[in-house]
Amino acid sequence: MLTTANALKEQIGIPAEETSQDSLLERLIRAATDAIEAECRREFEKREYEETFKDKETIFLSGYPVDEVTEIKKDDEALAEYEINKELGIIKLEEKGTIEVKYTAGYILPDNSEDRDLPYDIEDACIMLALFSYNTSASSGIRTEQADQLRLQFTEEDIPNSVKRVIERHKDWRR
Repeated sequence: MLTTANALKEQIGIPAEETSQDSLLERLIRAATDAIEAECRREFEKREYEETFKDKETIFLSGYPVDEVTEIKKDDEALAEYEINKELGIIKLEEKGTIEVKYTAGYILPDNSEDRDLPYDIEDACIMLALFSYNTSASSGIRTEQADQLRLQFTEEDIPNSVKRVIERHKDWRR
């Protein structure tokens, strides 16, 4: 998740030791995370990727920023000559072929470590969207009850402008 329940509690003014709303807050954060990642057309959490590309000299990796490329093969042969923009996840090759890339990319999220490196504006956007949902009544159409579970759906109109501006800065425009 792009933020923590404690960060959202702090924004709302709920003491960290108060746990009665933790389940609700975590659902709100998950829904906000899903909405932001869907709008940005990318995942932010650092993980390992394996991707195959055919007949391209410029490759746009799904995950970025790239932390480490563990293997690049062209037509099943190790490839040593390539240029990579790790920040944008773009690899430039000298020639086309079937390219296999194994790499690690993304950010360390706030709940995973003290070493988090997720940009703070993304975390703040998640907090704002979860807070917006927390403060919005069920009659607004954002929340719907379904089988004793709270289900959240966000439409383009539901996302506050401050969150939309952050999304625009981090959106994957390459696809």
